[in-house]
Amino acid sequence: MRDESGIITKYPFYVLNDGCSVHQDSWKVTWTDTYVKVVISGEEQNDDQYILYFDGKEDFKQREMKRGTSEE
Repeated sequence: MRDESGIITKYPFYVLNDGCSVHQDSWKVTWTDTYVKVVISGEEQNDDQYILYFDGKEDFKQREMKRGTSEE
């Protein structure tokens, strides 16, 4: 994530998707006033939720649900 002055934060992630390519259904991005929420989904993993705050902080949570079925 970056702003006009440069990179705010970078966060590596992995998608376990049975050897398939990453595609549009592999992630969901939600922008708010203070952070960006990214949910990564794969066939072989629970959904991973990353919160990237505009101040550079980061949070990670592995959700109980699989393949984009998690509640918001």
